[in-house]
Amino acid sequence: LYCEEGTPLLLINDSIKKCLPESNKGEMSCPSKFWCHVGATQNSQYCCPKSRKVKERCHLAPANGYGSSQIRRFWYDWKSSACKQLTYSGYGGNENNFLSKVDCEKACLGATPPISSIAFSSFANKLGIIASHSSTNKPRNADSDVESNPCELSPNKGTSVAGIQPSFR
Repeated sequence: LYCEEGTPLLLINDSIKKCLPESNKGEMSCPSKFWCHVGATQNSQYCCPKSRKVKERCHLAPANGYGSSQIRRFWYDWKSSACKQLTYSGYGGNENNFLSKVDCEKACLGATPPISSIAFSSFANKLGIIASHSSTNKPRNADSDVESNPCELSPNKGTSVAGIQPSFR
């Protein structure tokens, strides 16, 4: 795969649409649902589809890609609010891949956390399931400390109500 999210944009003649990363308008720019991938050579500058799952590029997980190149790049880690170094292999990356730390900071510094993370935090705090990490040495298990999305946890069988059998699909 040339792009993490699928096939690069193709022109009428089935050739890959080339681009320039600095170009916002004109023939060398990408349409709105695409971004300009920059690999190791000019031949690897083409329009890749943006992520359909994560709308904000600064929230994407780092993607080292594949290939034989070892290119120094930067990605934004929203959890630590910092741009971090990444070794990119040349193909298959995503939009959270910057040529320089300055480019990364211009695009992402001060970005808000993803909505799902805010919603989970708020939900978890209401239920009292996120506790501050104290210095006590009490054993911890999955029931006492939830660090993942509660919607991804296995269902609790609970008790049936008025003879109705629970159904888990």
